Order: sequence, then structure tokens, then C-alpha cells
Amino acid sequence: MQLNRLKLLHVLLGLSALVLWCALALLASSPPGAQAGAPASDSSPTPAVSPSPASVQINASMAEFSVTSDPSGVPSGDVQFNVTNHGAAAHEFVIMQTDNPPNALLYDNASQKAVEDAPGQQDVGEVGGELPFIPPGETESDSFTLPPGKYVLICNIPGHYKAGMHTAFTIGPSPATDTATAVPSIAAKAPATAPGASGSNSVGQAVVIIGALGLVFTMMLGCMVLLGTTLRDV
Repeated sequence: MQLNRLKLLHVLLGLSALVLWCALALLASSPPGAQAGAPASDSSPTPAVSPSPASVQINASMAEFSVTSDPSGVPSGDVQFNVTNHGAAAHEFVIMQTDNPPNALLYDNASQKAVEDAPGQQDVGEVGGELPFIPPGETESDSFTLPPGKYVLICNIPGHYKAGMHTAFTIGPSPATDTATAVPSIAAKAPATAPGASGSNSVGQAVVIIGALGLVFTMMLGCMVLLGTTLRDV
């Protein structure tokens, strides 16, 4: 009888040690972040912001007696006009901001020129400046920052505007405010682990560990009772 009790005691002690070892191994394998319920950090790189684009290039042509531009409209911002005189005479390139139609600008019959400074009709820039303007066969360039609106490109040498040297031009809204994809925004980093996920894992691990420790305590208590009974019968 005592021999059987001793064998059972050895078995209980072995099982207690095994359960205790498993509980300690489970506790050691749990990462600190998971035990505390802290979300894993997001190591994804921050998206780079694209640099601002250079001036938009406008290729304009002048001749007797016409004005053209390619393209005929661009978003607001820095605009560079590259104006080539394909005619046999010098021509002037004037940028007029106005809602008036290209062929119906306010006109001064005495000077035979479009009015360059009037309500609703303003000269906002010139390529090539004043005399000698843009000579035949030459290309002149200049940059301007133009707000959204309607424009008319003209040659305002006396008589040239009325002869047909004008064309419409449009500045539209800035891409940064007109489209959602112009400037990529940097979104706040979201935690890689959903809120509560790591917390639920910690609770489950804690329950397993507490249960294992409770089982070890119960088995150790049984060993003590069995050992005491065996010693008493000796």
C-alpha cells in the first residue's frame, strides 16, 4: 500500500513540474507589447510630397495678322510664354485680363489701339516689352503668375488689333484646389494592430497561466496530503 502511494506521489510531482514548466514557458513567450495591450508600431515609410512643378510652357505664334497659343488655357500658377514672331514686321505681345470677347475689347479710335487700362480690361504683362517689341524671326520668353480668369492675347501696335491679332486665353483653378490628387496628403499612421486585439490575446494568455498555476497548486497540495498520509502510516 505504501509503495503504491509513493509511486502516485512521484507521478503527481512529475506532473506538477511539467505543468509549472509549461506555464512559465507560455509566460516567457508572451511579448511585452502584447501583455500590456499596446498596439504594434507601424514602420511603413512616410509618403513623400511631390515637389512643385515648374512653370507651364505656352508656345505662342504671331504673324500678319494673327495670334495663336498652344495650349489655349492652363491652371493658375507660374506661366511662361515663349512667343515667336513668324511675320515680316515687328509685333507686340500683350496679355489682357478681361471678360470681354477677343474681338470686342474697349478700343481707342484715335490711337487705333485696344485700351490697356480700363475697368474690366487690364494689361497684366507683356513679352518683349516696348520698341522694338519682338523682331521678325525672333523668339522672346517671359514668365508670369496669373490668377484664374479670362484673358486675351493681342498685338497692340496701332491697327494690328483691329486687323485680327488677338486670341482668347484662359487660366483655370489651381490643381491643388481643383483636384483631390494634385498634392498627396500625409495621412496619420494607424496602429498595425486593431484596438482591443492585443488586449483580448493578453486576457486569454492570463487565463491559461492562472489556470496552470492553479492546477500546479492543487497537485502540490495533493502531494503534501499523500505524503503526510504515507508518513503517518510508517
